[in-house]
Amino acid sequence: MSDARENIVDIIASFSAVDREKITLESNLREIEIESLEFVELVFKLEEEFDISIPYNANEAEEFQKVEDVVVAVEKIIEDQKG
Repeated sequence: MSDARENIVDIIASFSAVDREKITLESNLREIEIESLEFVELVFKLEEEFDISIPYNANEAEEFQKVEDVVVAVEKIIEDQKG
């Protein structure tokens, strides 16, 4: 896993009650106990960490269901902002 991916997963894990070792890209956010409030805080942390802006409606559209969804979206936003 790339450093950015590892960092994103570590941040996600910091908002979960599940041990980091048990969290994979395939983990469902609900299964690792990240609910709405934690998700909002998670988004703020990712924005701060990577100096990006994540669209507000991402959670409403249920765009982020798995850890991988978050990782891919953050990587795309980082790449788009470099462009």
